[in-house]
Amino acid sequence: MSFQTFGADAPGEEACQYGASRLQCRGPVRQFDTPYMVAMGDSETFGKFVKYPFASLLEKSIGMPCVNLGSPNSGLDALLQDPDLIRIAKQADLAIIQAMGAQNLTNRFFRVHPRRNDRFLEPTPVLAELFPEVDFTDFAFTNHMMHSLQQVSPRRFSLISHELKQAWVSRMHLLLRQFARRPILLWLRYETVSGFGEATHNPFLVDGAMVAELKPHLRQVVEIPVQPASEAQEMNAMIFAMAEQEAAANMIGQATHHRIAKELRRVLISGAQRKRPA
Repeated sequence: MSFQTFGADAPGEEACQYGASRLQCRGPVRQFDTPYMVAMGDSETFGKFVKYPFASLLEKSIGMPCVNLGSPNSGLDALLQDPDLIRIAKQADLAIIQAMGAQNLTNRFFRVHPRRNDRFLEPTPVLAELFPEVDFTDFAFTNHMMHSLQQVSPRRFSLISHELKQAWVSRMHLLLRQFARRPILLWLRYETVSGFGEATHNPFLVDGAMVAELKPHLRQVVEIPVQPASEAQEMNAMIFAMAEQEAAANMIGQATHHRIAKELRRVLISGAQRKRPA
């Protein structure tokens, strides 16, 4: 295990790594000699720009360690390719998995970075043939590419969105099959606006029908509508460098993390009460 603190880009945020994993999770490093639960996800679960992520707040209110395996800008591909984090999650008494966007998956149209899944690497010949008028060297991030292709041709883009939705469901099934105890799916729904002026419904492309396909393998779906910090007027409680202001504005704030932890606590307590013998 290793431990580090991010630099000036993320003041106050501790990051750590487990085993041979190259993903940066929210620190400090935790031990696994007592019962624990885990929270898996990307930047929201990590608690980007906040002092107390919902995982640490839930731990305090429940009284059980909650290991934060959230990793900024990662996704399903990064988690599935990380045996050390999967092992930690499988051995937990409970796993909470954030529903992450479908745009950050390698598929038959394009490849993403293996750890920073929000990074677009290259198109496949299939995508280049589908959009011959597009210069794919213009794109560094999947969100920007998705919105651009949708503007060029909504009809052709529908082929990509269909592929991504299928890939998301398939890989979520693959992840959920790793667990002997059914996890909780945390579905945070909100809209952000990028520096390119693009509005994105998060998690991108994920809808109720896709989530419904997973329910037989889930303990529960916890759906929480949230707002980015700028809309929720939570910027004053965010921790960020000046260069990160736009990114912080599009991330969920500290009060929202408290609300998520409170809702998860309610779900866990009500579930425990239902299991209690009469």
